Amino acid sequence: MPRGMAVAASLLPEADREGKRSMAPDRSAIDEAHGTVRGSVAKRLSALLVGLALVLPPDAAAMGEISGGALPLPGDEITDTQRAAINARLAASVETLRQAGRIPALADKLGPGAASQTAPAVLLQWPVQLVPGHPEAGARTVINYVDHDPAYPGALQDYNCGTRTYDQANGYNHRGTDITAFPFAWRKMDNDEAIVIAAASGVIISKEDGQYDRSCVLNGNPWNAVYVMHPDGSIAWYGHLKSGSLTSKLAGQWVLAGEFLGVMGSSGDSTGPHLHFELYDASGTLVDPFAGACNPSASQSWWGNQRLYDEQAIDLVMTGDAPVDFSTCPIAEVEHRNAYFQAGQTVYLSAFFTDQHRTDNAQFSVFAPDGTQFGHPAPGRSTGHVALSGRLPRQDAEHDIPGRRDRAIAHPDRRILRRLARSLLRDRLRQ
Repeated sequence: MPRGMAVAASLLPEADREGKRSMAPDRSAIDEAHGTVRGSVAKRLSALLVGLALVLPPDAAAMGEISGGALPLPGDEITDTQRAAINARLAASVETLRQAGRIPALADKLGPGAASQTAPAVLLQWPVQLVPGHPEAGARTVINYVDHDPAYPGALQDYNCGTRTYDQANGYNHRGTDITAFPFAWRKMDNDEAIVIAAASGVIISKEDGQYDRSCVLNGNPWNAVYVMHPDGSIAWYGHLKSGSLTSKLAGQWVLAGEFLGVMGSSGDSTGPHLHFELYDASGTLVDPFAGACNPSASQSWWGNQRLYDEQAIDLVMTGDAPVDFSTCPIAEVEHRNAYFQAGQTVYLSAFFTDQHRTDNAQFSVFAPDGTQFGHPAPGRSTGHVALSGRLPRQDAEHDIPGRRDRAIAHPDRRILRRLARSLLRDRLRQ
């Protein structure tokens, strides 16, 4: 169920318009960008790319082609056979840990009276994050929630009474929360940029590692995973992890909330890098941790701070010297990032959004290094259509330095993400 979309527009000299298409993006030449929400619609886009290209000379720029299409997001499956094997292994491990005296000690971690609380005794934190210092805001793209409609196929209902989940003709109904680090998930996996952390403190009851982690299809293969039992007896599954990345801690050892468990990967029955997070209460009943009108498994949220169902945000703005090449799985995307450009060179600008609707508009304001505006967005355009016009001012004498023309034209501005966030917030507050 595609909820990703790629849109691109190019600003090129008239002579270069034929045969050139833009689909790509960093932060140097865009100084302001914001998305404007225009009402609610039925279809929502989890992962959206808006791109455009412009030419640096001070000559008038012409509108080039606009291209668009779906950006596929990963999915997964856990077969009945796989699930039975996992549950048998976990039951055996728990029994071994009980005999070793590890499990009874768990209840003491919560303190007196915890067992009698009506609210969830364990509050979860978000289990995927980008490594500290990463330039992007976070790994927040939810691909699929738990499917609460037992019928199949095509009978879908998530906790919010929507259809952001899936089932299959073989009777599989999705039982977890799938989270990915959009965009460029393969690169983030390869470079260990997107890490999986313990959503709550507990004891590791089992680990699986050493399985192939660049899966692109549903194949029935086993995954790499960590399983943690919390003080109230609930158990969290962390699946599809990168091979060889798992915590060095062994079954029976304690992990704290927020502690590293592994790197986001695509092991097992998976079509791309993401985390499959699955939760069971102490009785072994599946729990959807999100509170919502259509979630019969939990009357209250298990999250310490539940994220919004529609968490509209700008994930990334970038510049490049060519369109992004969304390579064939499992090859990492070729981003063609560049922050420095020569006069006359085409600059490809891209913005990546989360949770956008098909009728949402994106507006860009692009400024030259001296602060003058390069062009103005065309009015009345939809999400998939971005147009700019105008001139890039000539360089003044102090910027016209031999050998440093590229830096003078497009020096990266580290304040851009803050400007983007403020601009988006202003638009949301006006609504």
